[in-house]
Amino acid sequence: MMHTSLLLSILALLKVVVQQGASSALHPPNLTVRPQYAEYFEGEKVKFRCSALKNRTVEEYRFFNGDGQQIHKMPPDPYREGSMAFSVQLTSTGNYTCDYWVKKDDTRTISAPSDSISLHVTEAPAAPSLSLEPLGEWVNLECTVPPETKDVKEFQYSGGRICISAMTVNGSSQTHGINITEPKDMGKCRCRYILQLAGRRVASKWSNPVSTDVAELHVGWERMLAVGVSFFAINGLIFLISHFFF
Repeated sequence: MMHTSLLLSILALLKVVVQQGASSALHPPNLTVRPQYAEYFEGEKVKFRCSALKNRTVEEYRFFNGDGQQIHKMPPDPYREGSMAFSVQLTSTGNYTCDYWVKKDDTRTISAPSDSISLHVTEAPAAPSLSLEPLGEWVNLECTVPPETKDVKEFQYSGGRICISAMTVNGSSQTHGINITEPKDMGKCRCRYILQLAGRRVASKWSNPVSTDVAELHVGWERMLAVGVSFFAINGLIFLISHFFF
């Protein structure tokens, strides 16, 4: 019984060695990232490229995080590379590797992993505040940066099909007007600002959204008008009572 157990253990060990040998028979791929920075700001876009030797017919590339979890896979493109693109977040900080596998005689062989690449992601500049002022068929959007923010290079407004604009400025706020005469001009708008940080242009977080929907604006004005009328009515009544009884 003991000899049988020992034999099974040896066979299992040999199987692992053979599998590892088959995997390591393929050279590890080359992993690169663009753009390459010592530090990234959340929201910036990066692209990993994983490439094997040119004479290999790769079936699939796989990308892994620092915990060894597969986070992306794809067949090679015409240039025999695999790629993974995304916008980094604070949770993107960590190490990344990739590998590939080939198929021969119905046998799948996995390469050794690539060298790892580390990403360090820091928080983007604080979001600005966005306010809206209706002016008939126009609305003015005012984007204001936090008080401590200096040297703003640009403001950007975004709202899907509408209110997309970019402008160079000097100051802590920027006003942008929009004509809302057509349905396509209505929607949710946000803004952000651009700074020069770490030798490149870096975008802040997006502001709170505001609506340029005419119906919503009318409802807002009706509420404000009702509140105003009530305020003056109550104050007028107080004045009359005070005048006649005191």
